[in-house]
Amino acid sequence: MFINLIAIAYYFLKNLYHITKINRLFELMENIRRFVFTGPESTGKTSLSIGIADYFGFALVKEYARQYLENLPRAYTINDVFYIATQQQLSEQAALAKSDSPVVCDTDLTVIYVWLLYKYGICSKEMLDEISKSIPDTVYFLCYPDIEWEEDPLRENPDNLLEIFEIYENLLKELGARFFVIQSDFDTRFQTCADVILEITHKM
Repeated sequence: MFINLIAIAYYFLKNLYHITKINRLFELMENIRRFVFTGPESTGKTSLSIGIADYFGFALVKEYARQYLENLPRAYTINDVFYIATQQQLSEQAALAKSDSPVVCDTDLTVIYVWLLYKYGICSKEMLDEISKSIPDTVYFLCYPDIEWEEDPLRENPDNLLEIFEIYENLLKELGARFFVIQSDFDTRFQTCADVILEITHKM
């Protein structure tokens, strides 16, 4: 009889522990809603975001700027940049509303904020406030410019990548964002991102 009670108690505690672990995992998943790739141009953000989204089965929020600018029959203006910011946010919100899992973002408002700051010398307080609101539920992958720069009609700063990287890094630090610097070749970058996500989603 006594042995049976011990067995029952052990079974109960084991299942309680298992249920608690599951609940904590779901709580953690609910807290992290976005994995965002940010950083200077030509640092692998798009390739990494597509690969990570596909690997984990997460929804992908594409970079709206590229879709918009590739179809723009003129030189873009500062008004276009603000329009892009609005549409990028709407795309993220739509993806988050449809998904119970985190989403992967190929850029977000941090990219547009730095774009405005670096090109036009404009510090958008409104945009900074919006970025700050999402900091608690976001993990950033800050891509370092140590891979070969690729020619692209939409890229503008091949000689200033390190300077721009430092702006991103300082911004994320000042905001208290959770971020990881992603370096080296594509395979190493991908594995680093995957390891971070696995640690976050399985850490107990």
